[in-house]
Amino acid sequence: MTASLLISVVAFALSASGTGFVLHSGASTAVKAQHRAQAKVSHLVNAPTTAEGHHELAEYFRKEAEREIARAQHYSEVSVTYRLHPPRVDAVRNVSTADYYQHLAEQARNEALADDEMATFHDRLAEGIVPAK
Repeated sequence: MTASLLISVVAFALSASGTGFVLHSGASTAVKAQHRAQAKVSHLVNAPTTAEGHHELAEYFRKEAEREIARAQHYSEVSVTYRLHPPRVDAVRNVSTADYYQHLAEQARNEALADDEMATFHDRLAEGIVPAK
């Protein structure tokens, strides 16, 4: 019961602060699409025997890094909003909502750095695979 009350309070606080959120009814479609994307990536990761395969994988990791950077920017903006307008629920939590979103932003930045390093790694592998003429 307390969990549902807390969810209601957080939902009200988010909607009152103008941030809000939307529940997606097509969540299963997104999960299926993500699964297909992960299957493609796992195939790419397990089977790059050509320079093209490594370049394709590097491009995938670059796109993932861009997505993570966008997520980090979004979380940073949300954090700033919560610092300016803290919700009342922060008074009963150990970590403020702004600090939580700042933590999410830092995690997204770290994931972007890791993806960028993987892209660089696969580009270097591709350069080593290309036969000398």
